[in-house]
Amino acid sequence: MSHDVIELARVFVNDYHNIDLKCLPLFRQLMSGMECEPCNRLDKKSSAVQWCMSCHEQLCLECGSYHKALTATKDHSLITTKQYEAILPILKSVEIKCCHHSEKDLEYVCKEHECFCCILCKREKHEACRKVEKIEESISETDLTSELKNMSSRCEHADDNLSKLTYSTDVNMVNLDKAKDEIFHQMEIHGVKINHALDTIENDMKQEINKSFRVEKNKLRKQKNEYRKKKAELEKEQEMIHTMLETDIKSNKHMFLVQRNIQNKLNSNELLVENFVSSFQIIASNCRVGTSIDKESGSVKFTKTIEFNRNHCKFDLQSLPTEDEHEETASSTVEAEGIVPLDKFQKKGSDTEIPDFKISPVSTNYIFNYKRNIFLASTNASSNNVHFIKTISEKSLVVWASSETYLLFFNTESKEESKIYLQYSPSSIAIVDKNTIAVAACRQIVFVNTQTFTCMHIVNIDDHCFGIAFIKNQLFVNCESKGLKVMDVKGNVSKSFKNITGKLQLCLLNSRIIAIAKQGCCSIIFLNISTSSMSTINLPGSEIPNCMTSFGDNILLVSTSNNQVFKVNIDFENWRLIINAICKNDQLYGIDFDKYSNELFLMNKSGCHVYIFDRCKLF
Repeated sequence: MSHDVIELARVFVNDYHNIDLKCLPLFRQLMSGMECEPCNRLDKKSSAVQWCMSCHEQLCLECGSYHKALTATKDHSLITTKQYEAILPILKSVEIKCCHHSEKDLEYVCKEHECFCCILCKREKHEACRKVEKIEESISETDLTSELKNMSSRCEHADDNLSKLTYSTDVNMVNLDKAKDEIFHQMEIHGVKINHALDTIENDMKQEINKSFRVEKNKLRKQKNEYRKKKAELEKEQEMIHTMLETDIKSNKHMFLVQRNIQNKLNSNELLVENFVSSFQIIASNCRVGTSIDKESGSVKFTKTIEFNRNHCKFDLQSLPTEDEHEETASSTVEAEGIVPLDKFQKKGSDTEIPDFKISPVSTNYIFNYKRNIFLASTNASSNNVHFIKTISEKSLVVWASSETYLLFFNTESKEESKIYLQYSPSSIAIVDKNTIAVAACRQIVFVNTQTFTCMHIVNIDDHCFGIAFIKNQLFVNCESKGLKVMDVKGNVSKSFKNITGKLQLCLLNSRIIAIAKQGCCSIIFLNISTSSMSTINLPGSEIPNCMTSFGDNILLVSTSNNQVFKVNIDFENWRLIINAICKNDQLYGIDFDKYSNELFLMNKSGCHVYIFDRCKLF
């Protein structure tokens, strides 16, 4: 090995305070080819496997054994290269030079000021101090191994306390959820006494309660994060202590400084954990709702109380389980959540006005009349995400966004909102039966039970999926590059339309025809799944469909530019403008028609407002 390489390796040991830890891979490479320095001086070649912490030399096994036998070097500490690499970060973090006189070593410890100093600092600042000793004198009084074991035990104790505090916080949050659910149950009992005209008031109250509970839970989450952060720091310190214990390092000045540095950190962390314990509070809710109905005057009064009480909790930490013992692992694919995190909410709806709907007849017999609107509390009005909507039963809607990993279910009767989280963002939904939907998400088709909000099973696809439709026990899945595939619910492909590619939206018209809209195109393709024949209808001007839904054997679609709803007749290949929404600060996007209730649902782009229309006969 060349002299330059040997000198470079020596720098790693002699000047480790100035080493960038990113250079450790180079250090390993150098160490793997190092030669024993004593042998080298005797013109012999032997591979070095150890470092002397005192001599700063690399030694082979034979020289290492002589090193331990000689009187002058028998007390030197020899470590392997792997051990040196393990403790290098802590060695690097502790200075042995004086911070005021960089050319001087730290030689003294002042027990009155609890600090280390060099000979110059001793003369300048500690001349009057009576308890100033040489560091070497303190080293002989310190059992490094015993001190490290003690600090490891203290680390473990503080770590256990943090785990138990974290678990208690989780229990506290669960109890808050139960309390919130109880409040909502009371609201439902009293809500049956109230006329439907109070729906808006009830919605506002739910939002306020949700917000209050979210604020309290987020305080607990912040508290829990502080526990976890400090727990991670303690685990890192404990791992470092264990590494040092395993190396069986002898006491010296540097290691004494290291030990004191770790001890000071541990003292600070223990004090912080004790403060956590002493200040720990249980948050209990004192929330009530009620109604007062005067039939003679026809007045209805809805009352509410939202309060939270904080009580200091004096409990035995030893009797509580740690977080690791009770932490449940959630599904990696889909999980239900009743509360949306506070940082997902923003003030919304305050600057959004209901559009002015200019409505034209759908046909000579029917017209859509605006009925009401629904405000969805769990969506973000300021979001740039595009939202879609589909009715999955007479009283239930599902809303999703192509860049969010959740589905939002809304009960139009009880006004309840529920979320389930997916592994990937949903792009399209097909109704399989009254309790099941199929969701296209990335390279998967996820089957979700709409009653229990759970994942039933997953079909993996070898391409990115976008549009999806279900008919006659068959799924039609739009694969971006491999075409439109026909498969059963287990993923067995029976047919492919390889020339129908891209990001597509699929709309089932009847048992024979599927409407296909390609992203960014101003035309619609109609595919006959029996004959495989296709026809195309171009939209007027440069209109591009945002979203579409079946309406008998016709299509209703929302255009991109003008907030307009068109009816497209595929037999006569013509179109009719039926709704023109005049919006100051909103944009329509999602659309769906429920043939069972004869209601048309329009959703604004941000997904916080759903506008409902009734199909009525013309007189």
